[in-house]
Amino acid sequence: MNNNNSIRVVVPAAGRSSRSGLDYPKTLYRLNGVPILIKLLRKFQQYDATPILIINPAHQPLFDEVLAEFSMKAEYAYQRESLGMGHAILQAGNHVKDNEHILLVWSDIPFLHANTIDTMVQKHLEGGFDFSFVSAFCDSCYTVVKRENGKVTALLETRALGLPPGKGGERDIGLFIFRKKPLFTVLETKAESTLVNGKPEYGFLYAVEKLASAGYLVEAFPVALEQDVMSFNTPEELKAIENSPWAVE
Repeated sequence: MNNNNSIRVVVPAAGRSSRSGLDYPKTLYRLNGVPILIKLLRKFQQYDATPILIINPAHQPLFDEVLAEFSMKAEYAYQRESLGMGHAILQAGNHVKDNEHILLVWSDIPFLHANTIDTMVQKHLEGGFDFSFVSAFCDSCYTVVKRENGKVTALLETRALGLPPGKGGERDIGLFIFRKKPLFTVLETKAESTLVNGKPEYGFLYAVEKLASAGYLVEAFPVALEQDVMSFNTPEELKAIENSPWAVE
């Protein structure tokens, strides 16, 4: 697919990586010498040659070094305090025009296939959707896609709701595309938070339900491949990534 100037790529990477056992942003973890971040940026270059990285400014020297090493460019948006994904995404607002689409990807999914990205983008743009994402069917779902009469009505995060992972169902994989203005309007005017370790975290996924109930077009495309769903939050999950068949690619 040709570059589309109406799309900006955004990668939230301001997390502390404490659960993964690393003392630096987990997106900078190297597989066969290449940081996960670089693997991702290479796959998104056709959409945005200068993507937006949301980082903690304290980590900027680490990102500067990695980007220079691999001759990549990016713009920085800063999240100085961990206040949740919704808050993080809002920090990129000044870098994106109101009429642009944001192609958002979590920073810890190293094996995301280019065809999965292209399929989502094509379906989103051709269908005229306001908010779209890739989904996968799973045995233990940390997010749960809710549908009524075949239409997506919500995307629930079990951790934010204080619930155990859902047993079987459909979940997102951390890859989204949406029009900026409707989503930012929800995040800015209907910010919702939950307490995590005693601190408020402002969510992002709750916006799916807000958009759907307001009549915006929301869709999930269950096109994820097995390799697309691999991400990590714990040392055990990181070990699984290192031992996966895609780690050698």
